[in-house]
Amino acid sequence: MPKTPVEFDDKSTKVVLDSILTPIMIESEPTWDAGDEIHPVSPGELIDFGKGDRGEMEVGENTGRTEEVFTIQLGAFIFDKNLDRVRDGVSTLGYSPYIKEINREIIMYCPIIGRHLNKKEAEALIITLNSEDFDSVSIKGKAGLFDVASGLFYYEEDAKASLKRLEELGYNAEIEGRKVEVTLKRLRIGSYYDIEDAKRDMNALVEKGFTPIIVNKEQ
Repeated sequence: MPKTPVEFDDKSTKVVLDSILTPIMIESEPTWDAGDEIHPVSPGELIDFGKGDRGEMEVGENTGRTEEVFTIQLGAFIFDKNLDRVRDGVSTLGYSPYIKEINREIIMYCPIIGRHLNKKEAEALIITLNSEDFDSVSIKGKAGLFDVASGLFYYEEDAKASLKRLEELGYNAEIEGRKVEVTLKRLRIGSYYDIEDAKRDMNALVEKGFTPIIVNKEQ
């Protein structure tokens, strides 16, 4: 089914990436820690999410009951399909996850196919690309031109994979980096006054193959 084109401005691109923008070629996406620094996550099933230092404590040495309320964060996601995979996995363990959103500006890579003066021409190309299993978006470029992209990708190598598919189908395209304001969906569980309780649940999740961290609930 054709997807609705999404328009961007020609400065700092603003868009909330939801399911209609989830590129088919995306195999992985970034997650953020308590300070919202980028930490890539490897693709795969829940068991492959990787143990290690992301399962270690990332808060101070406070112990015991405090005025601070802690929560366990399982990742910060752009794309719904990745969030749903983790949420479904942790729900099967009896937890009730919730989402806290935050906006961030990041660089996304777009395989651009043509620039069009006519908006209808751009929309027609999008419909064609969608029929060929691309998740296309309309980008309003400079001087009133409408660029068409075969998707938005956090990792440049994923954009290159999409570009290769386009070239195999006979399209001329090039990759451009664009600033995009995205809504990060931070998946969390629990409210803890005692950090030892949070550490206990965090360690249990690490044993199940998740990569949780403990953060202040107000962050």
